[in-house]
Amino acid sequence: MVYFTGTTAQEIDLSPVPQSVKSWDWNEFDSYVSEKLDQFGDNITAQVKQLYPDPHTETPEYVYTTLVSDLRVGCPNDILSARAAESFKSPVYRYIATSRPSQPVSLYHDFEAVYAFHVWDCFAFFGTIGQYIPKPSEEDLRFASLMQELFFKFAHDGTMPEEWQPFPNSTALIDTKLTVVDRYQPKQCDFWMNHGFFSYAWIN
Repeated sequence: MVYFTGTTAQEIDLSPVPQSVKSWDWNEFDSYVSEKLDQFGDNITAQVKQLYPDPHTETPEYVYTTLVSDLRVGCPNDILSARAAESFKSPVYRYIATSRPSQPVSLYHDFEAVYAFHVWDCFAFFGTIGQYIPKPSEEDLRFASLMQELFFKFAHDGTMPEEWQPFPNSTALIDTKLTVVDRYQPKQCDFWMNHGFFSYAWIN
């Protein structure tokens, strides 16, 4: 048996809480993050804002959905993958889908996801992007093609590309091309998991 753990970089962008994040400015972002994290101590809030600074080229929605997705989904799934790797004799592979849809996708509550939202990787693998984006871009199709190529290759010969080593030796980032890193968001994940936030992980 081979174990795959796949998540997307902005899982909660499918339907974030609060949905007003779409129109936030940076002051509103700071205020909301402080409101939620100050209960854990002022130093926690300050450290989180250092780990997730304003990138100047992105929106508050991007930073917020990345932050919460790391805390709730991405980093806890690293722990899950590590436990699986310790327990199984067969390999465990970990990937993060970082591709973004070329057009907003609305599945729930009329919220338009614009980042790497939950199930975006599934749409790519099953070739259903066209059901949600009438005219998929070249980047959408290349992402879908790569997802299919990687897993069809595994189904055919039981291997992944040589650079994608089993977890915890590497993590794959999948967009229009495959990028392999030692770990994804290592500083952020170490912070969340070392400060007791694993209990806030989503189970799905």
